[in-house]
Amino acid sequence: MENDLKLLLDFEDKMEAIIVKSLLESNGIKVFLSSDDAYGYYPSLDLENRVKIFVLEKDYEIAKEILSKGYEKEE
Repeated sequence: MENDLKLLLDFEDKMEAIIVKSLLESNGIKVFLSSDDAYGYYPSLDLENRVKIFVLEKDYEIAKEILSKGYEKEE
């Protein structure tokens, strides 16, 4: 189903996940983050220390392509 979520990446660093989320969203990809710490409200629940990035299945290949190209840092 094209509206199903598909795991794209997972990170140990929440900030890195947020940067990738921003990159994808700026390219029109809807992104969903998942972590075990109630998104910072209950850090003691952080059992797995991972942040997972999910995208819609229909956007999965486009998201992989965007990430493979990376991005240039503006100076």
